[in-house]
Amino acid sequence: MHPVKEKILNQAVKSFTEKGFRKVTLDHIAYELGISKKTLYKFYRSKEELIKAVINSIEQRILQNDRAIMMDDNISWEDKIFRIVFAPQGIRRPGNIILEELIHYYPEDFNRLSSVKKNIIYELLVREIQHGAIRSDIDPQIVIMIFMNMLEHLVIEEEEYLYKNKLNLADTLELVGDIILNGIKTKG
Repeated sequence: MHPVKEKILNQAVKSFTEKGFRKVTLDHIAYELGISKKTLYKFYRSKEELIKAVINSIEQRILQNDRAIMMDDNISWEDKIFRIVFAPQGIRRPGNIILEELIHYYPEDFNRLSSVKKNIIYELLVREIQHGAIRSDIDPQIVIMIFMNMLEHLVIEEEEYLYKNKLNLADTLELVGDIILNGIKTKG
C-alpha cells in the first residue's frame, strides 16, 4: 500500500472511531493529515470508498488477532472465548462508536463482520470440544446464536438503557461475558 494511502486509512480509522462515520468529513481527515483534499481524492474517490476501506481493515484485523488468540497455547480456552467474543480488539473499545454505526447504517458490512466472527468462534468451540475442554453435547451453533443475539440485543434493543445508565458497550460486554462464562454464583 502506498504510504500516503496508508496514512489516510489510519487517520480515517482514528477519526471514525472517535466520532463515527456520519460526523467525520473528508475535509477533516485531510486537515488532520496536513494534506489537500485533492491528494486524499487521489487515493479514495469518495467517503463511501474510504469507509469501505476502513471496514475491510477492521475485518483483516479481526481475522489476524482472533487467529493469533485461537492458536496461542498459553491462553486457556475460557480466556480465548472471552477475548474473541466479549473483549475483542479495537471495535469495542470504550469511546468507539463504529460497532453501533455498522449495525444501524451499514448492516450488510456488519453481517459480513459477524460471519467472520461466527466462523472463528465455531472453529474455536469445535477445537475445544475435540480436546475435551467443552462438553461434547454442546452444539457450537447454539452457543454462537446466544453470543451474537446477546450482542445485537444489547446494541439495538438496549441502547437507550445503556445510555441512560451511562454504561458503555465495552464494559457491558465484559460483564455479560463474565456472567456467561463464570455464572452469577459467588465463589466459594
